[in-house]
Amino acid sequence: MDEKKVYSKHTIEFVTIAAEYCAFVEQKSDIKPSEFVSKLQKLLAALYLKATLLPDVDSQNDDSIEKFVSEEDWDFVQKQALNKLGRFETYFDVPTLDAAGAIQNDNMSLSEVLSDLYQELMDFIALYRLGNEDSMLDALSECIQSFKMYWGTKLLSAQTALHQILYTNEDINQELPEHSPHEKPNTNDWIFSQRQRDWGLV
Repeated sequence: MDEKKVYSKHTIEFVTIAAEYCAFVEQKSDIKPSEFVSKLQKLLAALYLKATLLPDVDSQNDDSIEKFVSEEDWDFVQKQALNKLGRFETYFDVPTLDAAGAIQNDNMSLSEVLSDLYQELMDFIALYRLGNEDSMLDALSECIQSFKMYWGTKLLSAQTALHQILYTNEDINQELPEHSPHEKPNTNDWIFSQRQRDWGLV
C-alpha cells in the first residue's frame, strides 16, 4: 500500500538528507567558500541518489498542495548562499521545460539554483512532517514528479558548477580551513527551526 511507502527506508533517508540540505543553506555562518562548496557537493550527490530511490506513489489529492516557502524565505536563502560563495558565484545554463513541454535553457546563478532546490525540498518537508498520511503521499508524489521534470536537472547543473569550482581553481585549497573540532551551530534562527517550532515538532 502507498501509505507504507511514506515510512519506507528510502523515503525516510531522503527526508533526512533533504532536511540537512535545507538547514545547511539557510544557516548564518562565516563558513569559508571552499568549505561551503565542498559540503554542497556531497549533499547534492546524496540528494540525487536518494531521490532516484524514492518509491512511486499516487497522489491522494487532485488539487494543488500547500506551499510553505515564501518569497522572503527564498530571498534570504539566496543571499546567504551568495555571501558564502563569494567570488565562486557563477552562472550557467539549466535545462528547463516551457509551458508547451519543450526543453529550453535558462541562465541562472548557482545561488539561485540552490534557493530553488531549497524551495522544492522545504515545501516537501513542511507538508510531510505534518504527519497526515494523505498529505505525506501528496507531498511525496509531487516531489518525485518535480524531481523528474524540474529540480533534478537543476541539481545536476549545480553539481557541474561545483565540480568546476573545486577542481579547476588552483587557489581554492588555500581557503580550506585548518582542522578544528566540529562546533554545533546555533540553529534557533534558522527558517527550518522556526517552522518546526510553529508546527510543534520541537
